[in-house]
Amino acid sequence: AFGAATSNANNQYAKATDDAQLKAEDAFNEVISTWSDSRLKGFLDARGVPVPQAGKRDELLKQVRLHKHKAASGYTAWTFDTWTTENLKKWLTSQNKKSANKAGASRDDLFKQAQDSYASASKAGGSNYASVTSYLSSVTGAAKESTFDTWSDSELKSYLDSYGIRTYQGSTSNELRAAARKNANYFRYGTTSPQGTLLARVQSGVQSGAQWVFNWLKIGQTETGSQAQKAGDAVKEGATSGKDRAGEAAQKAGDKVKEEL
Repeated sequence: AFGAATSNANNQYAKATDDAQLKAEDAFNEVISTWSDSRLKGFLDARGVPVPQAGKRDELLKQVRLHKHKAASGYTAWTFDTWTTENLKKWLTSQNKKSANKAGASRDDLFKQAQDSYASASKAGGSNYASVTSYLSSVTGAAKESTFDTWSDSELKSYLDSYGIRTYQGSTSNELRAAARKNANYFRYGTTSPQGTLLARVQSGVQSGAQWVFNWLKIGQTETGSQAQKAGDAVKEGATSGKDRAGEAAQKAGDKVKEEL
């Protein structure tokens, strides 16, 4: 009974996990199917994936689906994608760009200038690029803290337009902001939030899976009695050990990435 209960519970958890993963993949596919070709190319470019410039839309979608769990590679020209007008101006001023104070410049204009400025520094390399990355590391976190909170409706609509998403007259600021955040998160993380990334699921999945199994066994405790309780305890104990090992592996992987950077 002990082995049967544990096996049955594990099978149920695996099925629930597979179902959730399929739903997440369906949601991702639905979102990217509405994106413009330029956004699909941007998604790949932000991850250092060669972009099939002359490729058909189906090929772009295929490549985006293939790399949806690939993390955006450090700083890129897309780092500025969700920066506010004010932060873009500060960046361009730090790079001695006159466009930072150009009268009537829209956020889109400033974003394009910021991308071009970064691309030039990246190509030049050396101390120039080092100063750029140093600046970005000091401000990127602050720039993300209140993403879209201070954007005007016209800026939000323009941002959504870059995805090829149509907005309609009468849309509220909150609706526009929610749509912008949703698509920005899918663009940045390949899912609806940082917590939904593959790495986050790996780090938390072992323990949450054990808890799910334990709860499942607990529900059926009237049938399996104390053996179900033992099975749940055994799974939780094993999961805790597995989580520790996963944590150590994640730490080592992180350290290796830092060394490479």
